[in-house]
Amino acid sequence: MYSTATSGSKQANVGFGHGQHPHPCPTGATLRLFSGKVVPLERLAKRPGVDEFLRDMAKLYKIVVFTAAMQYYADKILDKLDPDELITHRLYRCVL
Repeated sequence: MYSTATSGSKQANVGFGHGQHPHPCPTGATLRLFSGKVVPLERLAKRPGVDEFLRDMAKLYKIVVFTAAMQYYADKILDKLDPDELITHRLYRCVL
């Protein structure tokens, strides 16, 4: 899951990439992708600098994340991306 964050005239891609994270998720939680593939959360890694970026932006702005993902899927990733709850609003795909 990747997103583009905009601050004035600056943009930064923040999010997760697949790979080994130096601090594996101890819960053993997994994500089931729409393709049917199951990905352990410990296989997701934060992009370098994303923690500092979120802290700096939270001092200046309310951070709002919009994703086309379903809430149950996005929350697992956002909880790992933002354990300090700097993201003030989470907006998800609406299923009718």
